[in-house]
Amino acid sequence: MLRMNGIAHDVLIWGIGIVALAGVDVVHGDSGRQATVDDSPVAFSGTQTSAMAGQSDQGVRLEEELRRLDLLMDAFEELRFQLDRTQFDVEALSLALQPGGAIAYLDYVTNQVYFEQYPGLLRGAAGALMSRAGNALDQAVLLATLMSDGGYDVRIVRTELTGAQAQQLIEQMLVERSPHAPPAETDVTLEILEEIAELVGRSPELIDAAMLPIGGDPTESLMDTAVYESTLAQTAMILELLAAHDVPLGDPDYLSRIRNEAKDYFWVEYRRTQANPWRQAHPVFRDPPDWLATLESLEILDREVPEPLQYRIRFVVYAQQKWGHDERTHMLMAPWEVPVANLAGRPQVFQLTPDSVPDEQSEQHVDWDQLSDDMRFMFPRFGEFLAPGAVALDIRGNVADPEAAASPMAGVFATGAQRVGEAAGALDALGQTQAGDATPEAFVDLIGVYAEYSLIAPGGQEISIRRDLLDPETDAQSRLASLLREQTFMVFTGGLPDAFIINAYLDRILALRETFRTMIRLGAGEGPFSVPAAELSTDTRWLGHLILSRLSDAENGRSAPRTYRNAPGLVIYETDTIDLSTDWQRIDIATNPRRPLDVSQSAEPAGVELLVRSGVWESHAEGIVIGADALGQAGTIGRISAALAAGEQLEVIHPFDVSSLRSLRMESHALEAIRQDLESGYAVIVPRAFAETGAGWWRIDPMRGNTLAMIADGRGGQVKEYMTVKEGKGMLKLLKTIRFSQHCFDGTLQNVADAMFGFITVMYGDVGTYLRSVYGDDLDAASERMNACERTIVRMLISASNRLP
Repeated sequence: MLRMNGIAHDVLIWGIGIVALAGVDVVHGDSGRQATVDDSPVAFSGTQTSAMAGQSDQGVRLEEELRRLDLLMDAFEELRFQLDRTQFDVEALSLALQPGGAIAYLDYVTNQVYFEQYPGLLRGAAGALMSRAGNALDQAVLLATLMSDGGYDVRIVRTELTGAQAQQLIEQMLVERSPHAPPAETDVTLEILEEIAELVGRSPELIDAAMLPIGGDPTESLMDTAVYESTLAQTAMILELLAAHDVPLGDPDYLSRIRNEAKDYFWVEYRRTQANPWRQAHPVFRDPPDWLATLESLEILDREVPEPLQYRIRFVVYAQQKWGHDERTHMLMAPWEVPVANLAGRPQVFQLTPDSVPDEQSEQHVDWDQLSDDMRFMFPRFGEFLAPGAVALDIRGNVADPEAAASPMAGVFATGAQRVGEAAGALDALGQTQAGDATPEAFVDLIGVYAEYSLIAPGGQEISIRRDLLDPETDAQSRLASLLREQTFMVFTGGLPDAFIINAYLDRILALRETFRTMIRLGAGEGPFSVPAAELSTDTRWLGHLILSRLSDAENGRSAPRTYRNAPGLVIYETDTIDLSTDWQRIDIATNPRRPLDVSQSAEPAGVELLVRSGVWESHAEGIVIGADALGQAGTIGRISAALAAGEQLEVIHPFDVSSLRSLRMESHALEAIRQDLESGYAVIVPRAFAETGAGWWRIDPMRGNTLAMIADGRGGQVKEYMTVKEGKGMLKLLKTIRFSQHCFDGTLQNVADAMFGFITVMYGDVGTYLRSVYGDDLDAASERMNACERTIVRMLISASNRLP
């Protein structure tokens, strides 16, 4: 084991990875959804592989591989250079529009950014640009930012519209939307991708097949996929059951409600210098009505949007400690609270990191007993650093100042606290009337650790979401493993352009140029193993949230009825970073609010039906992101199907009807989770009993249509299931070799190149082509196809991107 004394060892050592281009066949749950890999470690000796056996050929092969790597990285560098940064970089867009002055800025926001009604500041300048949409305040913030960067004096003005004026404003949502621009110039992109294909031995026809024709509708490619057919079937089942049980759908006051929201109106005023008069700019109106000139200012926002107008998120982690017959709650970090508009496309990471970790150079499996014995404290990490206001936590639930916990006296503190607890427990046991009522070991104990996410709407209304980080009912090893998992969460405020997602992955890949060179040298038998110092600080945050955003919006095409995000969505991802002999993942869509875009009529209940379909699709999409079975055989869909096959009936429970829970036969923790959903105003569709399949249900907001597939273990609706899966070819071995051995194997560059090539071609292509290539029509043979490199290289990178520094 490695003993690391002090926080400055960068409690973050487990954020340092080498590479993760792993491909595995997995199964999943739903919200939260997880997949696991449990395979034997790959053992490698220091000898050459057969392909490298000849000393005379080894040097030539090595130089050829290094040359090919340089060419490949140069091609990816050029691909990144070609990306249209004006689609996601506000400064780049302002610079591009600067020659045209104020007219160019206003024309861009008016004609390229579309109106969507919701209250307050949700997306900000970057989010409105990337989603190409925003309400009056977000569009005003984008325009003001562009103009300010261009040298103009700007301010945002607030007023209150009449009902008729607000109606004209929300009708701007009916404006027809232009196609998304490609992430880069098409002809140049094709040339670069063909060059990459040649370098990695792939046919250029693969590129042509994947590329989405410019101007095509991205939903068309989804319509004939098995995953989308399942989405439509589940949606129909949900709607039929709700109708049969007289669950009313829709909010009769929907249009009135959003019209009242729209009365809170904002626009921009600008001038070149203080000597010039202020001029008005109303970007949300394509054809400005005459009454805009008569509006009177009620408030001026000079430099920032005040907090009461913002959507915000607050994150904090607590530990619960048993002390005799009492419970103590410790805050492990100061509450972290920011506007959600600051988080567009930016995942956040939290982890409890131990002060003693396995030496992965010499051990292939974590000795959890040894780790528990050696570990004195866990330190809360948030992002790349110690969490603000952090306190150190030991396995008994005692807390200490981080500096004290990192000092040589930390062991004395921990031992002293343990002995105090044991002594108190012994004294307590003396007072018991029955033997076994109390034991010294149980007097002081850590009984819970949980994260609390609070989504705060403009005006101060809060929604709190609790996610337990400790599995209290399992064995000691599983408890400790659950406690040390990395949590990555992202707030979804709107869509993300392909150019932004591709740029994020290319940044990650290109940052590892020297690491890839090291891997190739190791494959040739050169050593010792080392990580380039400049790459140790490479950002290791999981990027799968970006893919989930793309998948979630893929179903929302231009020709189909559309929905949009009107409040923050929250997605939480967990993975093991201590025990790398398994690849454990869980993804949890905690909230997914949307609204229908159509306001030409009441949009109810038709809008609710549309939103149910969107929610069912997102429940499928989260399985795709972690490389799981998107058809849900191991998730809610499969569990409900299994229950029906066993003769169980589906129960439809109206919101707030907790008395109906008495008719259900399932474990108490599942009943409690369903009760919480009912008390929150959701309708529930659930089999009356579960046996081996475990509990799973659909929850539906009948007024707003927001729908999610749920699996509960009694802790906030998270999944708890372990599945054994088959190891993918090559890429998983690469991960195991690099992480646990000083040696690599022949073919490193090919595996790396295949994964990168596949990811890029699909990101430049479309989701439907990807799904058909992975799942096809024969679902029984899906796992076999998913082992074929040509069809799985993209999913490999998606499912293991958390391991790619």
